Parts: sequence; C-alpha cells; structure tokens
Amino acid sequence: MMETADQVYANLMAEAHVRIRALDKLVSNYQDWPPLVLEEFCYLQLRLLCEMIGLGCLIAHDDIKNRDLLGSWNIPVVMKKLEKLKPDFFPLPKKLTFPNGGIHVEPSTAPALTKDELFKLHAITGSKLHRGSAKGLLAELGTQKLILVDEITAWAKKIIHLLEQHVISSANGKRHWIVILSHADNGGRPSVFIAESP
Repeated sequence: MMETADQVYANLMAEAHVRIRALDKLVSNYQDWPPLVLEEFCYLQLRLLCEMIGLGCLIAHDDIKNRDLLGSWNIPVVMKKLEKLKPDFFPLPKKLTFPNGGIHVEPSTAPALTKDELFKLHAITGSKLHRGSAKGLLAELGTQKLILVDEITAWAKKIIHLLEQHVISSANGKRHWIVILSHADNGGRPSVFIAESP
C-alpha cells in the first residue's frame, strides 16, 4: 500500500506545481482579466491547493487506518482529526542541499503556510467562491469590484514556501517523504525521496 501512497503523494505535488504555475501566470497578467473572473479563478486555485495539502497529509499518514478520515472530503475536519491522532502531521518546510550525492536537510526560514493559516485560507476561499445573497448583490450595486492581487500573491507565496521543499513523516515516525516541488534533476517535475528510520 505504501508504494501506492508514495505515487499518489507525488501526483498531488505534480498537480500542485501545475496549479501554482497557472496562478502565477494569471496574476502576472491580471489586467487582461475581468475582475470577477480573476478573483474566482485565483481563489479556486488557492482552495484546491488547500485541499491538496490536506489530502496529502492524509495520504502521507497511510498508517492511520481511520475509515471516516479516509472517506472524508471536508479538509478542516480531516485535519483537526489528524491533529488529534498525530500533532505534528503537517508538512515541514525545509532547505535541501545535496552534498556528495546525499541529502542534507535543514529548517527553512521562508514564511510558509502554517496549519492555522491553512484553516483560515480555506474559509476565505469558501466565501470568495460564492456570489452571495441577493441582498449582498443589491448592496454592491454601483460599486467597483476591487481585487486584492497582493493578498492573493501573499497566500500563493506562503503555499510555495511550504511545498517547494518539505518533509512529511508517517504517523509512526518511521517513514519520511522528502519532497522537492520542482526538481531540476527531474526535468522541473516534483521529486519524492523516501527515508526510513531504524
């Protein structure tokens, strides 16, 4: 089962990489888009990235055999239950170097997305992806829609700093995935290395 989990996690990271690149392209050319479409597309990508991080945590902790968790799509609920089972379940951003063919791992100092921020961003994206009530639409009448591109970019950067190089460990602490989101030695695709503790 673990080999399957390894591949699923790698696939999630490949999809995250594609979504981050699409988001970057859109934000770089934001003037070309109608404001509502721009906002919806950006927050949809952020929402899906939140879900991919949450699902990735669940996949990485394949040794947790809770059927309710495995079948759930509600990311905040899944992550709160995971936290009770294993408080340090979240990916840890790292700085990786490769001396003499090995891997050296040290903490990253870049401001990365935290567990609490993931919950917050998930809630924000939910509110941005609905048109709201008729009352709200009437209240907006005659006002210009402002898209906070800097806010979108700040969230995207935090996700990048979390995922670009990270380590996530199994619930029993014996299996560790060392992940590079865009690895030059792999044609710019994600690479997932497996390390096992004795």
